[in-house]
Amino acid sequence: MCGGNEKASESVLDNALRGLRCVGVARTKVDNINEYELLGLIAFLDPPRPDSASTIRECNEYGVQVKMITVRSPFFFFFTLF
Repeated sequence: MCGGNEKASESVLDNALRGLRCVGVARTKVDNINEYELLGLIAFLDPPRPDSASTIRECNEYGVQVKMITVRSPFFFFFTLF
């Protein structure tokens, strides 16, 4: 998730559990422009729409199976669905 940076991966997951998304900020390494060094993470609030869960339930009641494709964390999917 964060290019092998365990601390950054933990931070992203911790933020996701609190409903926050993260964007990594990196720069190329001076001696190798094909490698990046993580400078930090920016966390921001991007909650699911308040009506997402009820809209999915209503679709299911009408026989529509909702399939979601998202780049969000699985935590967001779980909290939106239930």
